Amino acid sequence: MTKTEPMPLATGKRVNLLSEVNTLRFVLFCSFTLFFCFVWVAYEAYNSAGPRVLPFVGLILGLFYCAFSYQIFRYGAAIRSEDVKLQSIKIEHLLLSLKAPMVTILIPSFKEERRVIMATALSAALAVYRKKRIVVLIDDPLDDHNSMHETKAAIAAVNDYLAIPREICARTLSNRIIDCFSLSQTYTDLAEWFEDLKKTFRADQSIDFAHVDNFLIEKVIDKQAQACRGWAESVLQRPEVDLVYETDRIASLFSAEITSFHRKSFGNLSTDRNKAMNLNAYIGLIGRSFKHSKDTPLPNLEASDDWLSADFLVPPTDYVMTLDADSVVLPSYLLTIVASLEEDQKAAVAQTPYLTFPGSKAPVELIAGATTDIQYLIHQGSSYFRSAYWVGANAILRFTALKDIASCRRENGHEVHIFIQDKTVIEDTGSTIDLWRKGWHVNNHFTPLAYSATPSDFGALAIQRKRWGNGGLILFADLVRDYINKGSFLRDLPIVILRAHYLLSSMIGNIGILLLMIWSTTLSQSLLWVVFFMLPYFVLYSFDLAKMGYRKRMIFAVCSLNLMLLPVNLSGLLASLIQIFAGRKDSFVRTPKIALRSRIPPTIFVFNVAIFFLMIVYVISGIAMGDFIGSVVPMINVSLYGYGIVKFMGLRESFADLFDFIFHVSNSFIKAALLFFSAFKQQRYLTFIVAFLAFSIYPSNHKMNASEVHDHLSPTFDIKEGK
Repeated sequence: MTKTEPMPLATGKRVNLLSEVNTLRFVLFCSFTLFFCFVWVAYEAYNSAGPRVLPFVGLILGLFYCAFSYQIFRYGAAIRSEDVKLQSIKIEHLLLSLKAPMVTILIPSFKEERRVIMATALSAALAVYRKKRIVVLIDDPLDDHNSMHETKAAIAAVNDYLAIPREICARTLSNRIIDCFSLSQTYTDLAEWFEDLKKTFRADQSIDFAHVDNFLIEKVIDKQAQACRGWAESVLQRPEVDLVYETDRIASLFSAEITSFHRKSFGNLSTDRNKAMNLNAYIGLIGRSFKHSKDTPLPNLEASDDWLSADFLVPPTDYVMTLDADSVVLPSYLLTIVASLEEDQKAAVAQTPYLTFPGSKAPVELIAGATTDIQYLIHQGSSYFRSAYWVGANAILRFTALKDIASCRRENGHEVHIFIQDKTVIEDTGSTIDLWRKGWHVNNHFTPLAYSATPSDFGALAIQRKRWGNGGLILFADLVRDYINKGSFLRDLPIVILRAHYLLSSMIGNIGILLLMIWSTTLSQSLLWVVFFMLPYFVLYSFDLAKMGYRKRMIFAVCSLNLMLLPVNLSGLLASLIQIFAGRKDSFVRTPKIALRSRIPPTIFVFNVAIFFLMIVYVISGIAMGDFIGSVVPMINVSLYGYGIVKFMGLRESFADLFDFIFHVSNSFIKAALLFFSAFKQQRYLTFIVAFLAFSIYPSNHKMNASEVHDHLSPTFDIKEGK
């Protein structure tokens, strides 16, 4: 079972009786009807049972809010899909000429696999556009020479691939006389090069990234080969050929060389370990020239007005494109998105929310990808209601808008420029609120033009989803504050309500589901009404799965995966609360993009197994007491948890991770106990304290023997003398 091609997302059809818009109107009508029925039932329950029903009513209202918001966003997406104007952005000749606005493409990279970097960099290089620069922002540690070498080798390999077509284009453009025959021959030569590149990638295909390689080959390389062959025939068959346009298009095919930048090589740039500061470090240098100061261990970049004698130059730009190192864009991405920004001068960000790569057979990647693809529809609907958020995987940002929200702070004695906020680990969401405060908005182009990888194992997915679940509560306070400061209470209220869904839905949904499961025994029959009230949401979601290329019955697997991620999302919420009350921001942990499996945190496995057995207890007790109807919902939860633990987490792998964790913890405690006994016997308490701290912070997979303990402590403490 794999993902297939989605249905046409942009229909451009006129609204009729059976259109998607009218269908969603009917769904909304059903939901509102059920909502008012629930309000009446809740009112009757309050009159009979009193205030003790209010927590339950509040939970259901929260779930209703999430379901309604989803349906409203889908309604907006349906309207946009039938708006022909949205699908027909005019690509001006200007964007292929030297008068086109400059686009700087930034690819943040941290210890990425060679194949991942190559796919992303190549897709950016093959995106048709005249004036573009591509910079890979390497964030690997200075002492990790292997990773640095691997990344730079990947960049060099892509530049080597592109050397031949650049030479073909340069040879044609350097001719004093360019006619239709020379243009046709150039396109034919380029098509043959694309065919050779396709064979090269096929031969070097990785088993672990086969579906990603296939997508790059079929949707990028092969499509460009077909386009070049079509252009070769077209210039010979058309009665009139615009030679200027054709030469500009040839010049736009391979117009940028891929370079790299390593911020950690300079002493006065931010070293905060997150993607936002990696981007900020380079964006703060745009349009300026620098000289290297060599009086420090790491050279500093000192601003210089003399461009001719400068050691480091960063050309000015009109737009900044951010592209994650696991994403691939189609060749028409730049022309389409820049054209939309040129049309809408109040749009700070334009993007096409990414879809997942089709063809994966890994259960986690397939179902997690389904939930991500559903988000595509939500983002499109949010654009209709002017409540869209920037999605950091791919986007083009207006440089003047970034400067509009820029700020400064001091870090290690140096001034650091902040364009993309790092207040939370979801930097794109926070920056969207900053842009809204300044009067900018985000525009989502409807046609899918970008695709991104989804973690293929549960451990990597847990890292990603914890980061996504952390920060929404913090940013909600910023959203409310900006709403109050704007003063347009009635006009902005619908926007704030819809924007709040993006920030709070994870918290509301996960807390609500957890409490409803725990209260299953006391609210057994009431839970059936909850399922009934939420029925329109589940029906619409299953049809949306089919719309995005999946099967409707996969909604069972989606619900199961969401339950498996319940402790992950709650841990993200806990991290937000810690930051709010303790002021300690959670560290930014990148999603692993490797073929190897990531370890599942034992707390997640233990939590899910505990809930699984709790549901079994509820089922058994319900049947024993004759409450067969009340046992239905716990029985559904048992099947969902059982499926998820086996299918997504893996029993053998999860138990292996759990036992490995127990072994390392017990090993550390045994060593600490032995050292404590030795220190206590010799009355060397200070040695014990330092040793215990050393064991606490030492990597758990490192085994220290007695001699290593002595060597580790003796530079600071003279153990023989007991000092």
